[in-house]
Amino acid sequence: MSEACPGETIRQSEYSPGVVGDDETIVYVLFDPEQWQDGQLSVGAFTNEDLKKTRLSVARREYTTEAVAKAQVVGPRVAGGQKFVGGLRAKCVELRRLSSEDGSRLFCVLDDGLPGHPGHAVIGYSEAKRDQYFAQRNPKSDRVAIRQKLAVAFGVTPLSLSDSFR
Repeated sequence: MSEACPGETIRQSEYSPGVVGDDETIVYVLFDPEQWQDGQLSVGAFTNEDLKKTRLSVARREYTTEAVAKAQVVGPRVAGGQKFVGGLRAKCVELRRLSSEDGSRLFCVLDDGLPGHPGHAVIGYSEAKRDQYFAQRNPKSDRVAIRQKLAVAFGVTPLSLSDSFR
Protein backbone atom coordinates (compact mmCIF):
# COMPACT_ATOMS: atom_id res chain seq x y z
CA MET A 1 0.00 0.00 0.00
CA SER A 2 1.36 3.37 -0.94
CA GLU A 3 0.63 6.96 -1.80
CA ALA A 4 -0.16 5.76 -5.33
CA CYS A 5 -3.24 4.10 -3.82
CA PRO A 6 -4.35 6.07 -0.75
CA GLY A 7 -7.73 4.32 -0.63
CA GLU A 8 -6.02 1.04 0.21
CA THR A 9 -5.17 2.25 3.70
CA ILE A 10 -8.76 3.12 4.64
CA ARG A 11 -11.66 0.70 4.95
CA GLN A 12 -13.95 1.58 2.03
CA SER A 13 -17.13 -0.27 2.95
CA GLU A 14 -19.03 -0.81 6.16
CA TYR A 15 -19.68 -4.39 4.97
CA SER A 16 -16.00 -5.16 4.51
CA PRO A 17 -13.89 -6.96 7.11
CA GLY A 18 -11.21 -4.28 6.55
CA VAL A 19 -8.58 -3.20 4.06
CA VAL A 20 -7.24 -5.81 1.65
CA GLY A 21 -3.98 -7.32 2.91
CA ASP A 22 -0.99 -8.11 0.72
CA ASP A 23 -1.15 -11.77 1.79
CA GLU A 24 -4.73 -12.25 0.57
CA THR A 25 -5.68 -14.22 -2.53
CA ILE A 26 -7.80 -12.34 -5.05
CA VAL A 27 -10.22 -14.23 -7.32
CA TYR A 28 -11.43 -12.92 -10.68
CA VAL A 29 -14.50 -14.84 -11.88
CA LEU A 30 -14.85 -15.38 -15.63
CA PHE A 31 -17.99 -15.61 -17.73
CA ASP A 32 -18.48 -16.51 -21.37
CA PRO A 33 -18.77 -14.48 -23.52
CA GLU A 34 -17.96 -11.34 -21.49
CA GLN A 35 -14.45 -12.23 -20.27
CA TRP A 36 -13.87 -15.54 -22.02
CA GLN A 37 -14.31 -16.57 -25.66
CA ASP A 38 -13.06 -19.48 -27.71
CA GLY A 39 -11.10 -20.95 -24.81
CA GLN A 40 -9.17 -17.82 -23.87
CA LEU A 41 -9.45 -14.46 -22.14
CA SER A 42 -11.42 -12.05 -24.27
CA VAL A 43 -10.90 -8.33 -24.78
CA GLY A 44 -13.71 -7.90 -22.22
CA ALA A 45 -11.48 -9.17 -19.41
CA PHE A 46 -9.81 -6.41 -17.40
CA THR A 47 -11.47 -3.59 -19.33
CA ASN A 48 -9.88 -0.17 -19.41
CA GLU A 49 -13.21 1.38 -18.45
CA ASP A 50 -13.53 -0.76 -15.30
CA LEU A 51 -9.94 -0.06 -14.31
CA LYS A 52 -10.30 3.70 -14.87
CA LYS A 53 -13.34 3.76 -12.61
CA THR A 54 -11.91 1.33 -10.02
CA ARG A 55 -14.72 -1.12 -10.53
CA LEU A 56 -13.07 -4.31 -11.76
CA SER A 57 -14.99 -6.69 -9.53
CA VAL A 58 -13.04 -9.39 -7.68
CA ALA A 59 -13.43 -11.46 -4.52
CA ARG A 60 -11.18 -11.87 -1.50
CA ARG A 61 -10.81 -15.64 -1.15
CA GLU A 62 -10.27 -15.51 2.60
CA TYR A 63 -13.63 -13.75 3.08
CA THR A 64 -15.70 -15.37 0.33
CA THR A 65 -17.05 -18.87 0.60
CA GLU A 66 -17.97 -20.97 -2.41
CA ALA A 67 -21.63 -20.65 -1.40
CA VAL A 68 -21.42 -16.83 -1.31
CA ALA A 69 -19.64 -16.76 -4.67
CA LYS A 70 -22.30 -18.99 -6.18
CA ALA A 71 -25.19 -16.96 -4.78
CA GLN A 72 -23.80 -13.43 -5.16
CA VAL A 73 -21.57 -13.66 -8.23
CA VAL A 74 -22.21 -16.73 -10.39
CA GLY A 75 -25.97 -17.19 -9.93
CA PRO A 76 -27.08 -13.73 -11.07
CA ARG A 77 -24.81 -13.75 -14.12
CA VAL A 78 -25.88 -17.25 -15.19
CA ALA A 79 -29.53 -16.23 -14.72
CA GLY A 80 -28.76 -13.31 -17.04
CA GLY A 81 -27.63 -15.67 -19.79
CA GLN A 82 -23.89 -15.85 -19.28
CA LYS A 83 -21.96 -19.09 -18.84
CA PHE A 84 -19.69 -19.53 -15.83
CA VAL A 85 -16.17 -20.46 -16.95
CA GLY A 86 -14.12 -20.47 -13.75
CA GLY A 87 -11.97 -18.31 -11.53
CA LEU A 88 -8.45 -16.95 -11.81
CA ARG A 89 -6.40 -16.33 -8.66
CA ALA A 90 -3.53 -14.02 -7.77
CA LYS A 91 -1.87 -12.92 -4.57
CA CYS A 92 -2.74 -9.32 -3.79
CA VAL A 93 0.90 -8.42 -3.25
CA GLU A 94 1.68 -9.55 -6.81
CA LEU A 95 -1.06 -7.32 -8.21
CA ARG A 96 0.24 -4.41 -6.18
CA ARG A 97 3.80 -5.01 -7.39
CA LEU A 98 2.88 -4.62 -11.06
CA SER A 99 4.59 -1.50 -12.36
CA SER A 100 5.06 0.43 -15.57
CA GLU A 101 8.36 0.95 -17.35
CA ASP A 102 9.00 4.10 -15.32
CA GLY A 103 8.62 2.06 -12.12
CA SER A 104 5.32 3.57 -11.07
CA ARG A 105 2.68 1.35 -9.59
CA LEU A 106 -0.12 0.32 -11.95
CA PHE A 107 -3.02 -1.01 -9.85
CA CYS A 108 -4.82 -0.54 -6.55
CA VAL A 109 -6.84 -3.25 -4.76
CA LEU A 110 -9.55 -1.90 -2.47
CA ASP A 111 -12.10 -3.50 -0.17
CA ASP A 112 -15.66 -3.06 -1.39
CA GLY A 113 -17.74 -5.34 0.79
CA LEU A 114 -21.40 -5.65 -0.14
CA PRO A 115 -24.41 -6.82 1.85
CA GLY A 116 -24.17 -10.61 1.79
CA HIS A 117 -20.73 -10.49 0.16
CA PRO A 118 -18.24 -8.90 2.57
CA GLY A 119 -15.29 -10.26 0.55
CA HIS A 120 -16.07 -8.19 -2.53
CA ALA A 121 -13.18 -5.98 -3.67
CA VAL A 122 -12.31 -3.87 -6.70
CA ILE A 123 -9.19 -3.24 -8.76
CA GLY A 124 -8.42 0.03 -10.48
CA TYR A 125 -5.56 2.01 -11.89
CA SER A 126 -3.27 3.77 -9.41
CA GLU A 127 -3.74 7.53 -9.03
CA ALA A 128 -0.95 8.37 -11.48
CA LYS A 129 -2.13 5.89 -14.10
CA ARG A 130 -5.76 6.91 -13.77
CA ASP A 131 -4.82 10.55 -14.36
CA GLN A 132 -2.87 9.56 -17.48
CA TYR A 133 -5.74 7.50 -18.86
CA PHE A 134 -8.43 10.06 -18.18
CA ALA A 135 -6.26 12.57 -20.01
CA GLN A 136 -5.67 9.94 -22.74
CA ARG A 137 -1.93 10.59 -22.70
CA ASN A 138 -1.18 6.92 -23.22
CA PRO A 139 -1.84 5.24 -26.55
CA LYS A 140 -4.22 2.28 -26.68
CA SER A 141 -1.31 -0.13 -27.21
CA ASP A 142 0.17 0.94 -23.84
CA ARG A 143 -3.16 0.42 -22.09
CA VAL A 144 -3.50 -3.05 -23.63
CA ALA A 145 0.05 -3.96 -22.54
CA ILE A 146 -0.65 -2.79 -19.01
CA ARG A 147 -3.85 -4.83 -18.79
CA GLN A 148 -1.93 -7.80 -20.15
CA LYS A 149 0.18 -7.63 -16.97
CA LEU A 150 -2.98 -8.36 -14.99
CA ALA A 151 -3.66 -11.40 -17.17
CA VAL A 152 -0.15 -12.69 -16.51
CA ALA A 153 -0.50 -12.12 -12.75
CA PHE A 154 -3.84 -13.96 -12.62
CA GLY A 155 -2.85 -16.66 -15.09
CA VAL A 156 -4.97 -17.93 -17.93
CA THR A 157 -6.18 -21.32 -16.69
CA PRO A 158 -9.56 -21.02 -14.96
CA LEU A 159 -10.19 -23.05 -11.82
CA SER A 160 -13.50 -24.56 -10.81
CA LEU A 161 -15.62 -22.55 -8.42
CA SER A 162 -14.71 -24.79 -5.49
CA ASP A 163 -10.97 -24.64 -6.30
CA SER A 164 -11.13 -20.87 -6.76
CA PHE A 165 -12.34 -20.39 -3.19
CA ARG A 166 -10.42 -23.22 -1.51
